[in-house]
Amino acid sequence: MVTYGRAIRSGILALALAARAATLPAQAGQPTVEVLHYWTSGSESKAAAALRRDFEAHGGKWIDAPIAGGGGDAASTALRFRLLTGNPPDVVQLKGPGIRSWAREGVLANIDDLVHVDAWGK
Repeated sequence: MVTYGRAIRSGILALALAARAATLPAQAGQPTVEVLHYWTSGSESKAAAALRRDFEAHGGKWIDAPIAGGGGDAASTALRFRLLTGNPPDVVQLKGPGIRSWAREGVLANIDDLVHVDAWGK
């Protein structure tokens, strides 16, 4: 059963993927994103696979980077390591409080222009 919280997280991840794909240069016509996420359990991995299929159906290439571990703590650790070593993924699944802390560190892309151009709020 999909809960409201999962639906919101799914939507946020899908929007982030779409926004990131729109800002990447096409590699032979195919935007590529590496997606670091912690949707590794049964239903979660099915949701991630559905997002991947949709992204690829629209011409993108998804490089899956799942990090097992409940609640995203292991993924947050992996993300911090990747940022510190200069190898950040293109897209990351984050929780609300985590988003704020990464924003304070200045490592998030601003997608406001895409939001306005594509009228996401309407």
